[in-house]
Amino acid sequence: MISSTNIWEEFFDRYIKDVLIKDTEYGTVGRVDVSKTLLVFFESRLYEDLVNNPVPVINHARQAFKWVINRYYPSSNGRDVEVRFYNLPIKRRVKDLRSRLLAKFVEVEGIVTKVTNVFPRVTKAIYQCTNCSNLIEVDVDGDNIPKPTQCKCGRRKFDLVDYNSVDSQIISVQDYPEKLKGGEKPRVVNVILDRDLVDEVVPGDRVRLTGIVKAGVRGGRKNAYLDVCIEANCVDVMHKEYEEFTFTEEDVLEIKRLSKDPELVRKIVSSIASTIHGYDDIKLAVILALFGGVPRTFPDGTRRRGDIHILLLGDPSTAKSQILMSVANIAPRRIIASGKGASTAGLTAAVVNDEATGRWTVEAGALVLADKGVALIDELDKMSKQDRESIHTALEQQIIPISKAGINVTLMSRCTLIAAANPKYTRFDPYVPIADQIDFDPALLSRFDLIFMVRDEPDADKDAAIADFILESYMSPSSSTPAIDPELLRKYIAYAKKNISPTISKEAAERIKEFYVKMRKHRSGSPVPITPRQLEAVIRLSEASARLHLRETVTVEDVEMAISLVEKSLLDVAYDVQEQTIDIDNVYGTPKSKRDKIMTIVKLLEQLSTGVYGASEEDIIGAAADRGISASDVKEILRIMREKGDVYCPRYGYYKLTDRV
Repeated sequence: MISSTNIWEEFFDRYIKDVLIKDTEYGTVGRVDVSKTLLVFFESRLYEDLVNNPVPVINHARQAFKWVINRYYPSSNGRDVEVRFYNLPIKRRVKDLRSRLLAKFVEVEGIVTKVTNVFPRVTKAIYQCTNCSNLIEVDVDGDNIPKPTQCKCGRRKFDLVDYNSVDSQIISVQDYPEKLKGGEKPRVVNVILDRDLVDEVVPGDRVRLTGIVKAGVRGGRKNAYLDVCIEANCVDVMHKEYEEFTFTEEDVLEIKRLSKDPELVRKIVSSIASTIHGYDDIKLAVILALFGGVPRTFPDGTRRRGDIHILLLGDPSTAKSQILMSVANIAPRRIIASGKGASTAGLTAAVVNDEATGRWTVEAGALVLADKGVALIDELDKMSKQDRESIHTALEQQIIPISKAGINVTLMSRCTLIAAANPKYTRFDPYVPIADQIDFDPALLSRFDLIFMVRDEPDADKDAAIADFILESYMSPSSSTPAIDPELLRKYIAYAKKNISPTISKEAAERIKEFYVKMRKHRSGSPVPITPRQLEAVIRLSEASARLHLRETVTVEDVEMAISLVEKSLLDVAYDVQEQTIDIDNVYGTPKSKRDKIMTIVKLLEQLSTGVYGASEEDIIGAAADRGISASDVKEILRIMREKGDVYCPRYGYYKLTDRV
């Protein structure tokens, strides 16, 4: 080992103006960040010493830097200093932390899943001998404070009279979910942050950190199995979107060449779920969701999301789950969850008791871990109503506020949600209104930019085409090869989201305005076809289309693509058969045709309630029949009104309005 205080002093003397010195506000700490590149340029063996013997090397560097900085900045004399090392050539995963790396200096990438409160950690204990009052200092390195073995006077009894401490925090870091293989369990490691590193990260942050790999005894002293942890030296939070992706010159050239392909949209659409026949509209919508719109923050602090949310609602065996899995294979960042096994805490965040410290900590859920990525939830209908309600704020405001166990924190959930679900009675009934078959709260449905109905309807020509497609894929697997290699498509999406932030041209803005005004134009008393939420959906989809083409400006062509998808979604879920028009309340509330029937029943109740017991069900059904309302509709409306407290039954078979109506 060539490391020494003198050689480090020479390093800092030579490169004091090249290294990054941070005069932090944290106590009296001065900090210097040293890149591996600069260190190797000075002396490669010094870098090897750092990797293999980090503890003495870091102590040498810290002492030398303290001497040098006192010489260059005399006013800083007496300051505590820290030397932080970053940018190591090998970026390891948590799963790579094996016994051969114990006591080594490593750099690890991962996502923060849990963060404890900041608490003081003893670094040096001062004991006093009970016999001769001699003071003995003991360095603390671990969870327990050791005692001196014996005083120079021969006695072995000591009192703890003082100690030195630093702020400390423990975080848990997990491997990136998108880098896990099928069935692979994500590995987690605890990381100890000290001094100026505390309170730098929150759950959901993606980090690169350097530090020393250490091991502690698990459970009792006789346990042979050790727990691995990292004592952090430097933590770098990747604030920029897809910062973990690096693009070579060849990658950039290939991406730009692909963006100019006239068949780009067709090729990308055919590369999503290439083993599934049809669903081109859904595949295009999913692709645009992966590219996403541009988030905006206004001067008053209001934030508008750029992420696009999609719900696939359909019959069983219609390839909804397969589409989600295909998205998972190409999304640069993704988290997968299932409605059957998901809870409120699993989707948002939980406050749990940390085993190591005994303190309450915040643990991130799926939507937080998917921050700046994609969350995929299958079987959304299998979740409880309470669990579904918990994600309302996470989808629109894209924040998750936590106020439990004395912890008040707001986590970010800036992610795209693509979910799949079945209708209320498992399969769609063509003779029942769509609104009666969707078992979701209107407030949740309104968060989705696009909702697609996936029906399994017998059709001879379509069935033959599907059978031919499936048989061809079995007889000749190469026929289902994606038009674009999944790895290239993943890089293409990451490059577009990282580098392209399109603005809306005047022509595109006029087309969006024309579409919105035309759809809203209706005569008095007719249904409301769309709301400003659909207008914002068109804007986000248009920006995503521009990103797909690597354009810095949204064109009319992009808007037309967005409008076609929004119209397809509205025809699927918002078309009122009785009114022969689009009624957005078909999805988000009570459609106009049903509201008119309810108002008719209310008026009939007012007219027929002449006696003490109100109006009989028989009279109501008879009067409603004259107005074109069937007996089944009357009974359904009366049932709903009774559940809401709008009517009550003074006696069996009679109904009377409550005072609230």
